[in-house]
Amino acid sequence: MSTKNYIAKADKKTSSTKIQYSMFVGRWQPLHAGHKWLFSQALEEGKNVLICIRDVEPDERNPYTTDEVLVNISTFYRAEIYEGRVKVMVIPDIESVNYGRGVGYDVIEWVPPGYIAEISATKIREELKERGELPNGSFDDQIWIEKSIEYSEYLRSNIITEDVPHTFKDWYEQIKKDAKI
Repeated sequence: MSTKNYIAKADKKTSSTKIQYSMFVGRWQPLHAGHKWLFSQALEEGKNVLICIRDVEPDERNPYTTDEVLVNISTFYRAEIYEGRVKVMVIPDIESVNYGRGVGYDVIEWVPPGYIAEISATKIREELKERGELPNGSFDDQIWIEKSIEYSEYLRSNIITEDVPHTFKDWYEQIKKDAKI
């Protein structure tokens, strides 16, 4: 069971637009079931979602380029993007999120259930690194993007269930067996 905590609650409507979005900001390195759970909370409430990708330089904690993350997320949510329910954009890297009084929108913290909270992008990256499956590893970048898209499709068809493997590692093992890589 998730918890929805309001950090700030809108005291009045300040927008005259008919379509509004719940904004999520992150690196999404890599996009995983925990992120998908988070976005699904707003989508299941009938809200639209704006996924903002922080434009960070690739390094140990950010093995994917911003373009790779954009392709991965956009591919996974392509149906929702087509429907206008999801938008994905790159934003400059940020150091904080700030707001003033009575800003006209809610600031919400979603507290996930335990099995979602346990998902760790750091652990996923460590597993990928051990296997040489990160960009600049044993694959050239184009093959990596193709595999990332395949993984996104796999997660899309198995989104948010407790018995879905939460790491690329288990999924990739099956792909390697099938392709005899």
